[in-house]
Amino acid sequence: MAFDILIRGGNVLDGTGSPARAADIGIQRGRIARVGKLTGAPAHRTIDAKGLFVAPGFIDIHTHSDIGILVEPTAECAVRQGVTTHVIGNCGDSPAPISEGYRELATRRFEYYAQAREWDWTTYGEYLDFMEANGVGVNIAGLVGHGPSGPPSWDSTSGRQTAGRCGR
Repeated sequence: MAFDILIRGGNVLDGTGSPARAADIGIQRGRIARVGKLTGAPAHRTIDAKGLFVAPGFIDIHTHSDIGILVEPTAECAVRQGVTTHVIGNCGDSPAPISEGYRELATRRFEYYAQAREWDWTTYGEYLDFMEANGVGVNIAGLVGHGPSGPPSWDSTSGRQTAGRCGR
């Protein structure tokens, strides 16, 4: 069976901390199927990586792309740099859970946020569902910022955060 893509002769950095090693990488159906010496293996497309490093995607642990990813869903700038995962919700701000009061504050405070498509979610689960339905170009690891889960989302009668406001 032919690989969809065969990356030949690259210096593979596997993310374990081991030194780079010369190897070929066979890819089938968008996944790495085999790493090693794949001499003579057929492929629909071959990439010559001799003299280059080949690495798994990088994780950007401090982004502010919570809403930006909805404005620029391909995340092309990050992907072109090898970033495949964004950690969002840094610096105490995240787009969910969100009350109407905080939504208005966020769009006034962060003009860029206002460019995002419809903000019709309330819970964090609804926000994740919105991203999944609309598609994004990178993997997302989300943190819930303390800003939107603070006073504007507290129960107005008790002054406490409620589990129902947090969502999943």
